[in-house]
Amino acid sequence: MTTLEEKLGYEFRDPALLENALTHSSCANESRGRLQSNERLEFLGDSILGMVVADHLYRNHPDLPEGELTRTRAALVCEDSLVEVAEALRTIGVRLVDHIVVADRDFVSMADSGDLLG
Repeated sequence: MTTLEEKLGYEFRDPALLENALTHSSCANESRGRLQSNERLEFLGDSILGMVVADHLYRNHPDLPEGELTRTRAALVCEDSLVEVAEALRTIGVRLVDHIVVADRDFVSMADSGDLLG
């Protein structure tokens, strides 16, 4: 965890929550119950992102009917749109990792072993 925290320049208050957030379901399944997958946190994060986008659309587009607000929110929070945002961030030097697996000793990126995890 320390290496990740050093690279991010941030110290997490709850290392267990960080480990849970970074544990992909495939690793959790292989751990035979020792690790919990990040899927519940992903569910929560998806819900929060949807709420933030809905609030933004509601406040900034008072002219849009409910159906259009719903379609716009769905388009903004779908996987394809989020991939576009990640790619745009990468072009300005921000490195994102698609999936991080917490192994016994090391962080292993399944999608990108870029600068963040060294």
